[in-house]
Amino acid sequence: MSSSRFIHPLWGLFAALVLAVPSAALLWPPPPPPDRFGQLPAFEHIDQDSQPFSRDTMAGTVWVTDFIFTRCPDVCPTLSARLATLQPRIEAHSGQQPIKLLSISVDPAHDTPAILAEYGARFDAAPTWRFVTGDEASVYETIEGFKQLADIQREAGKDVPEILHSQKFVLIDGQGEIRGFFDSTPEGIDTLWDAATWLSDHPDG
Repeated sequence: MSSSRFIHPLWGLFAALVLAVPSAALLWPPPPPPDRFGQLPAFEHIDQDSQPFSRDTMAGTVWVTDFIFTRCPDVCPTLSARLATLQPRIEAHSGQQPIKLLSISVDPAHDTPAILAEYGARFDAAPTWRFVTGDEASVYETIEGFKQLADIQREAGKDVPEILHSQKFVLIDGQGEIRGFFDSTPEGIDTLWDAATWLSDHPDG
């Protein structure tokens, strides 16, 4: 038998695998759209550059939001560090809508724009990462609008108040609707990123 007619059995296996990949892709269901949890209420605050920041500012962009304060000794730096890991992914992603980061201070009486700017610099925050502060009562009302809770307790003789606040990341779509709440674990970050990119790629989804 001529060697030119000999076909190694492994080539048959390779061909079968190549043909199977498109078939598997057709059978594998696409990821479902993130759930809907209601529309954000209107609000008006300022960011780390003393620029206005409102619900209208968020339109047309997918936002990953957390809640921090700059005097927080433990949880908040961890939240911010986890959020910072999304910046390279955001730079590399090219969806129909941009993805940006938002941190809302739960200690707005202390966290002025200048202090928030210094805090953001600790995490190499890009211009697409906004840090928001404002009047305490209105900021706390906004936090409730994100369906999260925060509580501040001031005690005589203590410089830093006791603040309990959400450690969740909240995902907002380009229409200002809440689309999910995610743990601040590495696994939660990955799940959050999958949902954020889905919204970025499906702005009407």
